[in-house]
Amino acid sequence: DEAEYAELKRLQEEGIAMEVEARKFIEGILGSFGDVDTPLQLLLADGVSLCNLVNSLKPGVCKPPSTSDSPYHQRKNIERYLEAAAALGVAPHDLFEVADLFDGKHMRGVLASVHALGLLAAGMPSYKGPDMGGFASSRHRRSTNAQQADAFKVIHTRRCSMA
Repeated sequence: DEAEYAELKRLQEEGIAMEVEARKFIEGILGSFGDVDTPLQLLLADGVSLCNLVNSLKPGVCKPPSTSDSPYHQRKNIERYLEAAAALGVAPHDLFEVADLFDGKHMRGVLASVHALGLLAAGMPSYKGPDMGGFASSRHRRSTNAQQADAFKVIHTRRCSMA
């Protein structure tokens, strides 16, 4: 159906745009890395660049990565990146599972994590790297007054009683 095709195309283009932005952010911090034609998943799968990325933002936040070709060490590098990203303030819902990157199972989650790190980095006083655009979720707070909170309780109570 045409609507499904259009949505699939939009999601594909959005994924490509996310990868381009993530690559620009990483290269803006680390300098050129890898061939432009090489998929980002292959460039990041050993975890080395990710560890170097977080250490560039805050030296020592991550143990130096292993450059071993061993899958064990590569997965360990990714784990260390995830721990360091969390320590820097990336929200748990913005982190991914090791297999998402290592096995290429869910690159959208990996890209979202890099974006979250980029938004967080932009808020660091000493940060001079590329701008990811947008706002980190921790900076996007909602404020409600007592009247709005009471109205929400009434609506919520009505919905629950109808169920």
